[in-house]
Amino acid sequence: MLQTPAPRHLLSLADVPAAALIELVQLSLWFKHQVVSHPTTPPPLATIDRLRGRTLALLFTKKSTRTRLSAETAWAKLGGAHTVFLGSNDIHLGKGESLHDTAVVLGSMVDALLARVHAHADLETLAAQMPPHVPVINALSDRFHPLQALADLATLVEMRGCSPAQRPGADAFVLPSVDAIAAVFDGLQVAWVGDANNVVNSLALALPRLGAGVRIATPRGIEMDADVLDRLRHVDAVGGHAGAALRARVVESHSPQEAVSGADVVVTDTWTSMGHEDGADEARFAGFTVDADLMAHANPDAGFLHCLPRKGAEVSDAVFYGPQSWVWTEAQYRQFTKMAVFTWLMGIGRP
Repeated sequence: MLQTPAPRHLLSLADVPAAALIELVQLSLWFKHQVVSHPTTPPPLATIDRLRGRTLALLFTKKSTRTRLSAETAWAKLGGAHTVFLGSNDIHLGKGESLHDTAVVLGSMVDALLARVHAHADLETLAAQMPPHVPVINALSDRFHPLQALADLATLVEMRGCSPAQRPGADAFVLPSVDAIAAVFDGLQVAWVGDANNVVNSLALALPRLGAGVRIATPRGIEMDADVLDRLRHVDAVGGHAGAALRARVVESHSPQEAVSGADVVVTDTWTSMGHEDGADEARFAGFTVDADLMAHANPDAGFLHCLPRKGAEVSDAVFYGPQSWVWTEAQYRQFTKMAVFTWLMGIGRP
């Protein structure tokens, strides 16, 4: 399942070759099947002893529910010895000790570092100080949220590429081939409605490279980071497309209806980034709520994604809890995609 060599660190999905995106999705589905098929007993994972004695540090300067829980359980399910949580109130970082010095110490004592920070530059500083065998994994920064985007990709493959009788956990489960996964994304139309944040940045660095189109609707005055989209000119893609052809698969507008029209998937997120709630101006997002009227512009079988936590105004109850919502499957994949990423970056072999 994992044939593509891993990078030293995973700071954004620009670090991940297009072929590896597909392989990580495939492995995530395999891990999900192994885990949910054995709800009361340890899953028969071929990698179960490969993290024995290894320690994962979680350096979090932002709050977390799903990221922390999924990371600690994923490491444990792979046989990891310890996870050490280091929150803002637990360490000297920012309170008399520099990020550089903290990184040097961490790199001498742990085997991998999962970091959830404010400034993306902090991740780059951490990565620069790690010894060669210690990968740094972005658990969220102000610019990117690659692990969330990977969970979204895996969700799309399960919900659009697997029949209910063959999904992970089913007796007749069939692991999709690499070609079958690629076919799910080829021509897929994904609509993003809301803020221009780290999640849509990450999706924009992944979906076009797999053959999907991304239509992004943000309020006027809230624009995508041009530098993020420019990265599409410098990454590889399935089918050999590159440069301007990839950038053209991302279409920006200020009309939710235009973005959602004919979409196969509609995605949103809270309108305020974590740590900036006091600066929220919801009036700017008038007309951007994903409700039944907006979903009616999408294809009839379109799904809905939201990375959580839901704050309320960005999506109606009817959509969030309705039959088109895939949010709980999406949340569950946070664990399985981390298992895939840990397997890849730690070089612990292929199941």
